[in-house]
Amino acid sequence: MLLKTVIVLTIVGLVGSSSNVDPQNVTDSYSNFANGNSTIKWGSVPAGDPYQTDTTYDSAGLQPLFDFARSFLSTIQPKDFPFDTIKDLTKGKFETSQIQSLGTDYFIGWGVCIVLGLLFIFLMPIVGGCFCCCRCCGNCGGSKTQDPANYENGKCRRFVFGILLLICIIFMGAGMVCTYVNNSRFTAALKETKTRSNSSLGDVTRYLDNTINAIEFVAQKGFNFTKRVIVRDLDNIGVLVGIPVQSTLGTTGGVNSAISGIIGLDTSVQSLSSTLLSLNDSVNNLKNMSELLLSALATERTSINNTLATCGALCNSMNVDSLNVDFNFNNLDDLSSNMDKMKSVSSKNLTALALDGKKEFDDIPKRVTNDTQSTVNSMKDLLKDMDKTIDNALGGITGLTNSTSSITDIEKTIVEYVDIALKYDNYRAQGGNGLTSVILVIVVLMFLGLLMGLCGSSASDPADKRSGLSNCGGNLLMSAVGLMFIFSWLFMLLVFIIFLTGGMMERNICQPIRDKSAFKELIDGPDSVIISGTGYPLGEMILQNRSINLTMSGILENCGKNQAAYSAMRLDALFDLTAVTDYKKTINLTAEIDKLDTDFSTLTILTPETRQQLNDFSDGLDINFTSFTTELTKNATQVDLVAYANELNVLAGVIAASKPAEAANLNTSADNLREVNKNEVYQVTAAKGRLKTSMNNFESAVGPLPTQINSSIDTITTSETYLRNQGSGLVKNVAQTYGNRVIGTADQFAAHALKSVQEDLGKCKAVSDIWKSLVEILLCSYIVDALNGFWFSFGWCLFFFIPSIIFSVKLAKHFKTMDNTAEKWSDKDSYKVNAVGPSNELV
Repeated sequence: MLLKTVIVLTIVGLVGSSSNVDPQNVTDSYSNFANGNSTIKWGSVPAGDPYQTDTTYDSAGLQPLFDFARSFLSTIQPKDFPFDTIKDLTKGKFETSQIQSLGTDYFIGWGVCIVLGLLFIFLMPIVGGCFCCCRCCGNCGGSKTQDPANYENGKCRRFVFGILLLICIIFMGAGMVCTYVNNSRFTAALKETKTRSNSSLGDVTRYLDNTINAIEFVAQKGFNFTKRVIVRDLDNIGVLVGIPVQSTLGTTGGVNSAISGIIGLDTSVQSLSSTLLSLNDSVNNLKNMSELLLSALATERTSINNTLATCGALCNSMNVDSLNVDFNFNNLDDLSSNMDKMKSVSSKNLTALALDGKKEFDDIPKRVTNDTQSTVNSMKDLLKDMDKTIDNALGGITGLTNSTSSITDIEKTIVEYVDIALKYDNYRAQGGNGLTSVILVIVVLMFLGLLMGLCGSSASDPADKRSGLSNCGGNLLMSAVGLMFIFSWLFMLLVFIIFLTGGMMERNICQPIRDKSAFKELIDGPDSVIISGTGYPLGEMILQNRSINLTMSGILENCGKNQAAYSAMRLDALFDLTAVTDYKKTINLTAEIDKLDTDFSTLTILTPETRQQLNDFSDGLDINFTSFTTELTKNATQVDLVAYANELNVLAGVIAASKPAEAANLNTSADNLREVNKNEVYQVTAAKGRLKTSMNNFESAVGPLPTQINSSIDTITTSETYLRNQGSGLVKNVAQTYGNRVIGTADQFAAHALKSVQEDLGKCKAVSDIWKSLVEILLCSYIVDALNGFWFSFGWCLFFFIPSIIFSVKLAKHFKTMDNTAEKWSDKDSYKVNAVGPSNELV
């Protein structure tokens, strides 16, 4: 029976553990996962097509040169472009006082550079012509004579002029190298234009497609998974509502313990039946032994009375009535009725009766499922309606893909023009290299002239004794001077044009673009310079609504922070997330959950037969143990038979002389009493001990069983009454928890959709990279920097033309071979130039 109870209790435990939903976990092919508590772990959004925009920039080691050029431009125009003045001019608010401000703050530096450039262009050819004529007249270093007394001073001049010219040669050589490199960067810029336009404009299409696909993934795939989880919970309403109701009654209400206790009583019935039988046998045995004792005592009492009657006055001291039993076994309860009831209970299968009642209790989840089926179907229909709402809400955003066709056309057009430009770029490159080669020739001539002059003679050599190598060095220096005079105006004209183009673009286009001020002032708002009218043009272009505050500077700033497209581009104007996330406007799950109800009016856990068996069991245990205890505490006889026998022997001794026959009878009675004490009293005492043991065993076995039985009956009766009268309310209370679970699942989707779209989906760093690649890198770094690097390096060389001309002319005098000067200089006039006419040789 113990094994049977363990098996039954195990089955009860297994039934209780069946509250797990089926399926326990919900998954899909997108790695979304929901556990048995409907807690969702969302999978990663598909990454989409990778972006190809290149945001790296290789300055080819010329970044310091470009920085120098920008620093120079910032010096000549310290303030940013005057957008406010231009804005006032377009609106007719321009005042005369602003002209002075423009000239002083913005254009005075440019004006100075323009004037200096024009002066250089016009004056250098004139100065060169005058210098040539001057030398032809024997002046300006054209004389072939040199004062011998000036040799020691000439050593110092030769050294200083050589060092200064070498420095000029080095700086001009560096500028020439930078010019060569910058000339090649124009070709690199054209190639980059083709490469970056393909990748960047292609990334525009990829970005739109990736963003739209990601939003559709979160909205549609996410809701489909959420719907599966909710439908799983709806299909398990018997588990999620019925089991909690059953558990509340079973645990809190004590039904489970009551039924388990009833099943456990089945073992107690068999054990108590045996113990009660043993108790009844002990009672009967005591009664039998007591009857034998009564009979023996009655016999001896009669015999002693007869003897005492003939004894006379000497025997009056003996009390024969005390020879009797001290207890009354008739006061012990009759156990026959208890025995009958225990036999009746033990003949029934109490476990089977309890399980029959428990089946009604276990069927509560099934009853809940059947009674709520129509409400569950209504909730499933609401979820289907939500599918249509999401599809309609997503319809607007897919229209963005229509704008990608124009991007493809722009890409093709750019490629066509770049191919044409590359075809003719060879001529530009050759022209640039040709002009740079002139500077190379000048640098080489000056370097060779300096090298030959220094190596071909020393400062101590007489002027008319210098070698041909030294004389050749001087001629090379003067050749470089001639080339500088010839080409300087052309170089300055080229620098002048490129300087105005590249410098203006860098200072007034690229720098405002880098700090985003150009967009804010030109096109972003209703108060911009270029765009007229009210509202925001970009809002009309992208969102078809001019009133939406969508600006280019705002987009680039937000995308630079890698914000989601929904937030950065104000896509809420096209796609209203609240239509998806605020599902309560579309599907009123709360109202449907309030309709959940179950009828428990016919529920019966404790059958009448089981109730009768339990009552019989309780009655069978109802024994008055007080009467047993009272009687068992009494002695077997009223007097001690041995002591009484001794008194008889004493009395027999007293009367032995006068009444020998009576004395002999008393001695015989004394011996008989000792035998009764030895046999019958001993048997009664042993029977009382056995009865007391049986009583203690039974009383211990019964223990709290009557209370337990009555409590189980009362608990189950109370639960039945509660379910029949208030079961519907209990279901509604549990349904609230169930409703919170269902609504919580929907809320998880809403929170996930909001967070994903507003913070994660379509992070528009790609848009910022596209802008950076096409404008900041391609236009401003490759093209504008190449222009600025070209004029700055060319201008750098031109800057050193003037000191190079001066030092070359000075050194040529110390390198070239002079005429014999001994006859042309007197000691007194050693520091004067001979007044003889012009030499026949031109230096």
